Amino acid sequence: MKMKAVNRHVIAGAKIIGFLLLFFAAFSYGMFQGGFVSWFLFFSILPFALYALFILFYPVQKIQVMREIAKTDVSEGETVRMKMTVRLPFRSPLFFLTLLDELPEKLAKRGRTPYKTLLFAFFKKELAVQYAIPNITRGEYVFPAVRVYVADWFGFVEKSRRIPCEDSFLVYPAVVDMVYRPFENYFDQGMAAVRDQVQRDSTMAVQLRDYQPGDRFSWIHWKATARRNELMTKEFEQRQTNDIMIVLDCSPSGTFDLAVKFTASLIQAVIKKGGQAGLYACEKERHYFPVQGGVFHKQAMFYFLAKVEDESAIPWHKQIENDPVIFLQNINKIFVTTALREEDIEAIGKNVSPRGAKLLVCVKGNDEQISPGDTELMNLAKSRGIFVKILREENFANAFGGGMDR
Repeated sequence: MKMKAVNRHVIAGAKIIGFLLLFFAAFSYGMFQGGFVSWFLFFSILPFALYALFILFYPVQKIQVMREIAKTDVSEGETVRMKMTVRLPFRSPLFFLTLLDELPEKLAKRGRTPYKTLLFAFFKKELAVQYAIPNITRGEYVFPAVRVYVADWFGFVEKSRRIPCEDSFLVYPAVVDMVYRPFENYFDQGMAAVRDQVQRDSTMAVQLRDYQPGDRFSWIHWKATARRNELMTKEFEQRQTNDIMIVLDCSPSGTFDLAVKFTASLIQAVIKKGGQAGLYACEKERHYFPVQGGVFHKQAMFYFLAKVEDESAIPWHKQIENDPVIFLQNINKIFVTTALREEDIEAIGKNVSPRGAKLLVCVKGNDEQISPGDTELMNLAKSRGIFVKILREENFANAFGGGMDR
């Protein structure tokens, strides 16, 4: 980096020296040669020389830039609009300047090019320009800085400044209007969707267990709590319920955004149905949202889904095997992944309580085909009491429509 900076300064100095030599050569030619042509050549160069001298002493460090983002919370696929305002230190014959808005790293990785424009600033003190980023993808985007460039007409004298100007916005995953129907596990008939909502029967306590985050206050068994000196919760008979725990696979994948989109759509559909939803995911670190309902809980999960990346360093089956928090409650569990793997199926079949239905959703792109290997793994999952559903984006809306066996 230091060598590049030194090279830039050397090149800039060489350009200035070259321009001065050209100017003095034209002056000397006029002095010694005389006549109309020689002096016409000198006075033709003079305005450009004076403008280059003006650029050389122009206080570019006093230029201010402000960025305004029209909307800081947007949904995937929308257009984000920006307004850039440039304030110059004073009115001057500065003909033009170049403005470049540095891209967030995530946008640069996805092939976007930074916004760059030429602004005409002749005797103006404030300039404004607007631009838009169409079809934005899910994630958190932080715009770090803006670069401003001024130069003379021929590029002999160039000056620039990087102005820190940090602004950010959050893009939530797109949501498909999905109709969720609760399901239950029939061991002799496979899995079926249940259209009628049947909630937890809170009049029939079948056993006691330790208190878990997300349990209701009314479920606490006070007599047992007093005897054991620790919170104990009544475990009620569960028939069919809208409550689910979603386990998201954050392994690196080209279709991870589709898995996030399905997860967000499912959470919204469950809460809209009157049920409760929980979420477990492990990327760089573990994230757990207990099974709850309500707008704030949904907003917390959506905020996480907007930022989550497929950067898990721990294999998914290891997470399922080693983290008991996934299996704390005997409710239906939906495992969302982008690829069927034998070790994942074995881990799910071995660790999940048989009292909760097990659904493994594999999300694929619209152009991806179901391979013979996928078919074999689906049969393996069925033998382990796990139902597998392969979904493409075009089928999200009807993911729980009719029979579940696909």
